Amino acid sequence: MSKPAKPAPPSGGYEVGYGKPPLHTRFRKGQSGNARGRPRNGAMERARKIVLEEAYRTVTVREGEKIVEMPAIRAVMRSHLRDALKGNGPTSGPCSASSKNWKPGRRRLSRPQMRARRPRNQ
Repeated sequence: MSKPAKPAPPSGGYEVGYGKPPLHTRFRKGQSGNARGRPRNGAMERARKIVLEEAYRTVTVREGEKIVEMPAIRAVMRSHLRDALKGNGPTSGPCSASSKNWKPGRRRLSRPQMRARRPRNQ
């Protein structure tokens, strides 16, 4: 048995094969292979935005005879607190976790505010 004959190289004398892509598919000189690059934390930022939008969405809640509109996060916290005060064990976890760092009369600072207050090393 004889080996099959190799096909003739394409015009221009360039052989295409493993590690040798066709000339028209190669990167052009001075041009990056990934012009836009990998998006930086795009999924996390979108998820964070969706969570914040839903948390601060206005919902209608009935308190006794009154109907009150408030952000969804506030309604959820009130519900957890009410259940925890009634003695529902599993519901008291989120209440104690979110109020662990809370101190009366003290407002929690945002990250930029904390950075501004942090003394700089010189």
